[in-house]
Amino acid sequence: MDATLDTHERSLYAGWIHSPSVASSDPIETILAFKIGRLLDFPGSRVLKVLRGQTGLDPEMVRRVEVFVAEDPNLDFEGHGEGRRIRLIGSVTS
Repeated sequence: MDATLDTHERSLYAGWIHSPSVASSDPIETILAFKIGRLLDFPGSRVLKVLRGQTGLDPEMVRRVEVFVAEDPNLDFEGHGEGRRIRLIGSVTS
């Protein structure tokens, strides 16, 4: 996975990022949450919370997102538990 968006994704992302449930100052984090959410069919705002290690989320969704990150060679978590961050490893961003 990378942090690029094609034309169609950019259009969808532009509407999603302005949702009141999405709050982040890190564009890479939000793009990854958006893309993972679309691939796994979960709301991107919930995926963002999973990526941050927040508690109180659906355990199956958490498991699937964490497995997805673990299996993607370009993604990794930085830190553990509440407040962790997703990290993009050596991939194109823009």
